Amino acid sequence: MAGFDSPNVNDFLAQLQVQSDRIASQFAKAKNAINCEVAAAGATGSSRQLLLILDALEEHIERGVALSLGELRRALDYPELDPVELRQLIGPRLDDLATRLIDMCRFDAKSSRHLQSPQIQEMIGARILKLLGNIQFWLRQFDIGWDDPVKPESLTRPLDPQ
Repeated sequence: MAGFDSPNVNDFLAQLQVQSDRIASQFAKAKNAINCEVAAAGATGSSRQLLLILDALEEHIERGVALSLGELRRALDYPELDPVELRQLIGPRLDDLATRLIDMCRFDAKSSRHLQSPQIQEMIGARILKLLGNIQFWLRQFDIGWDDPVKPESLTRPLDPQ
């Protein structure tokens, strides 16, 4: 009877990719639900739509960070894996996830007349910068042990779009 091989860094990266793909898929569904809801109300391109999408973006990135850090915490239980190497790998993966979800939003001025306003573009930029700063904050919290560890299994259900 063959046993399982010990996990390696590639296993960890593959699991992060699975979680990232899952979050991106859930975000796409949530964004589509928001767009349908707003279109049904005749408010396509409105600030309400923009704010709902930004809120969903924040929720899904936060969930993606929590899942990834949960996977990192789980991987640290294996002594054959180098904790420093794993920690160095996770930061860029979280940045990639955030960039992927932000790109899905299409917050460019060409997509909506409403988005041509400099105030709206400034607000979007400020929220995205804050969100990217939060990712770094959550990583520092993890580094010093002040994070609230979660088990990735507890976060697998999709967020309810509102």
